Amino acid sequence: MESTVKLVFPRAEQHRDRPKVKGERRLTDLEQKVIAFVDDGRPNAGIALGSIREEMMRAFSIQPVIIEHRSLGLAAADPLPPAVFQQLCSEVDAVVVGIAS
Repeated sequence: MESTVKLVFPRAEQHRDRPKVKGERRLTDLEQKVIAFVDDGRPNAGIALGSIREEMMRAFSIQPVIIEHRSLGLAAADPLPPAVFQQLCSEVDAVVVGIAS
């Protein structure tokens, strides 16, 4: 089965050609990587992330890390606390953020 990635957030187009951050890490593959899935707490975000997570586990044998805004006492629009963000940066290879409704 072939996987397809489609950009569904048009405003993100403006960031496609943004200047690269010095020292920025880029993944060359997803095989057996540690991937964080951030559920922002909006309706259906958990369902969408669960589906993506299961497919990535099947296709790439990823090791998922699940982070839920509700478990951190955050509302849907709240950013992750700096300590949580820094921990993610040091412990995972990539992050998938779920925003749904």
